[in-house]
Amino acid sequence: MKPIRAAALALLLAVWTAGCGGGPEVDGAGPVWLVIGVDGADWGVVNALWERGELPHLKALAERGVAGVLRTSYGASPVIWTTVATGVVPEVHGITGFAIPTPDGDVPVSSKVRKVPALWNMLTTAGRRTAVVSWWASWPAERIAGVVVSDRVHPDLEDVVSPPELGARFAKWQRRARRETNLFDPRVSTAERDHLTQFVARQLLDVDFDLVLVYFRGVDIASHRYWKYWEPLRFPEVGPAELEELGSLVPSTYAATDAAIGRLVAEAGPETNVMVLSDHGFHALDREEVRILLDFDQVLARLGFQKRAGGKIDWDGTELYTFASAKFRLIKRIRYAPSVAEADKAALRERLAATLAQVTYEGGEPAFSVRDPGRYERRTGAEFVVEVAIPGASRDLVYRGERWPDAIQEISFLSGSHGKHTSGLIFAAGPDVNRDARLEGIHVHDVAPTVLYGLGLPVAEDFAGKPWLDLYSAEYRQARPLRTIASWGVTGAGEALASAADEEILDDLRALGYID
Repeated sequence: MKPIRAAALALLLAVWTAGCGGGPEVDGAGPVWLVIGVDGADWGVVNALWERGELPHLKALAERGVAGVLRTSYGASPVIWTTVATGVVPEVHGITGFAIPTPDGDVPVSSKVRKVPALWNMLTTAGRRTAVVSWWASWPAERIAGVVVSDRVHPDLEDVVSPPELGARFAKWQRRARRETNLFDPRVSTAERDHLTQFVARQLLDVDFDLVLVYFRGVDIASHRYWKYWEPLRFPEVGPAELEELGSLVPSTYAATDAAIGRLVAEAGPETNVMVLSDHGFHALDREEVRILLDFDQVLARLGFQKRAGGKIDWDGTELYTFASAKFRLIKRIRYAPSVAEADKAALRERLAATLAQVTYEGGEPAFSVRDPGRYERRTGAEFVVEVAIPGASRDLVYRGERWPDAIQEISFLSGSHGKHTSGLIFAAGPDVNRDARLEGIHVHDVAPTVLYGLGLPVAEDFAGKPWLDLYSAEYRQARPLRTIASWGVTGAGEALASAADEEILDDLRALGYID
């Protein structure tokens, strides 16, 4: 960013954040920290790529600082990243999964669900300034002493950035980012998002913040979808042509993220302390999982077995409907409409089976089959079952020679996964970092207190973890004795907030197997 632009942004923030703060006093300005989250980064991949001479920026951080395994106790990314940002366990901070059930359906987690302050709120209370870019569950962007560019950059949403006056400048950054070469492979769905993230973060690193938090998601997405090409020997079905085409996607996403980290570290300068961490690692699934996103009620309506009005079932004219059958379930529980007489049910089922037999995928493979419900399926409300076939699955369906474009919303193939104890990684380097620090046992609970200590701020006694004091040099520890407070407080009761982006977000989570 040109100096005049950086000065203008700094002036805007100074005006906006005037009056923020008023919490625990601090003993002068602490050193700047840059904290970079890389969702799903795994030590096995990093070490393998280092052996190939790749990931030079992570290698440089390890060589001038310290690196280790970051333990976790949770399997869901928003849970872990919120734990990292708050220092307390999920039951306290309020984000315990990917979505919140409401009477109108699931709603993705957001900053409104969080019940306690995150690091950026704590720094605001202390009169310090933070920049937050793309952190999970940061929408709607909160008013803080600093900047929030939330995790939902969506044209139909408000409160994407804070302060609101930053909106016009953010729109310019979006346009400029599109003109810059994107290092991320466009076949990975997060490529544009991660590219914009690094671009925006670079602009903000020219401004005088005490803490900058940046989050990249692409490694996680590539690992879920393309792990079988990283470890093809575990998946005998992977052929040479397929491996040639897709084998680079996991390593190239790591490489692009490493390059982005290098840009941010260079922009931040040598006086900045840097932490890079992941919420979990990855491993191969025992076998590939296929998820087909399909609203079968729409198929029933298209075939004349169901009538719909305003996006809902119109019971006047409906014969069949699905029950307790999420879009990604390959088993669709079918029930007869209340108006169908008992004597007519068998014939209606046979008519549906005959009709579905004429519905195929693009290559002619049958898309559906009808069968009796199993014991559990019957107990959970199914009168009979339709199974969605996997072989030959395509986005388009064909019925009596007529193509139904995009009848299936998405087909995802998942070969990589992680559990609640799949450890991540952590790097730290900078003028205040102890290069001989021992990180054995460090946990995601320890990140927030460790960062606060590194900023000269008090650590809360109600945190789940502890500040990892050994991460800091002896000189730093001597100059900055640990201070504590009882708590950084609470922010609210936590509430679900619906948005225009919800269905898109939920479908993305379904495609990755996170929710049904």
